[in-house]
Amino acid sequence: MNVSMHVLLLTGYATTVASCAPRLLSDSSLPRRSPTLAMALWHTSIGSAGLAISLAAVKLMSTARLLPVGPPQPDGRTVPIVEASATMAAGLLVVVYASFRLLLATTRLLRARRNARRRHLDLLAILGRHDPELEATVVPSTTAAAYCVPRTNQVVITEHALRLLEPQQLAAVLAHERAHLTGRHHLLVTWATLLVDAFPGVAVLDRLREATSDLVELLADDKALRQVDGSSLAGAIALLSRGAPEGGLAATGGRALVRVERLLDPPPRLWPPYLIGGAVVMSLLVCLPLFLASYPAAVLF
Repeated sequence: MNVSMHVLLLTGYATTVASCAPRLLSDSSLPRRSPTLAMALWHTSIGSAGLAISLAAVKLMSTARLLPVGPPQPDGRTVPIVEASATMAAGLLVVVYASFRLLLATTRLLRARRNARRRHLDLLAILGRHDPELEATVVPSTTAAAYCVPRTNQVVITEHALRLLEPQQLAAVLAHERAHLTGRHHLLVTWATLLVDAFPGVAVLDRLREATSDLVELLADDKALRQVDGSSLAGAIALLSRGAPEGGLAATGGRALVRVERLLDPPPRLWPPYLIGGAVVMSLLVCLPLFLASYPAAVLF
């Protein structure tokens, strides 16, 4: 039965990509040299594995065409009704379960984030004051912290951070936070968090969320460096503590030590051939599951 061969190929491909891609990306220097390409490869590889599993489920569901009777197969065999029904039910169960988990996790996460953001904005309206010179909201606190509020244009900084940071460091922190807002980095973090909430216990999704949280900080650092120098941003990261609320993106997010070392000793940029190679790999990751699902199993074996 060709369906079983396709399902075996697709699940084997998904398992291979989900186990090898995170290891290769984590052990390479790519995230430091090109966080944009690293982010794209992380999400494309996990998306490719998910696409393969989805196509395998669709292949299982495709046995519905064999009902209510089992017509002859290319090799002359017939497919029993019970086998076709069980195969179709298995594929349908995978699709329904995954869809339900994603819908439930999306509803819960968006509601929780929306409520947390509303409460925090209400609190900022009471305690904070807008500084037109900084174009930021200043709040009284004994903690030195700076962060942005996703889905707004609001950057928040504490009074203690203002006293602690030098002018160049303050400018670097504000540039970093605005880079988060303009880049809409919270969408990437939310998507990775959503996958973890929808499918708990899947280790590769935990690694995706961790990598995404680290990489958005590197992306914001790189964009901030267009306006400020690396030593100022590195000094600010070293001085600030973690003080962002739930759902916020703090200036000290990610792996702070790695970020400071990268800012003080920038790695060499990737050569164009590497960027082209990354684009080719991403194209293959998208096309391979489709190829395995459509190519005749009889030709493959």
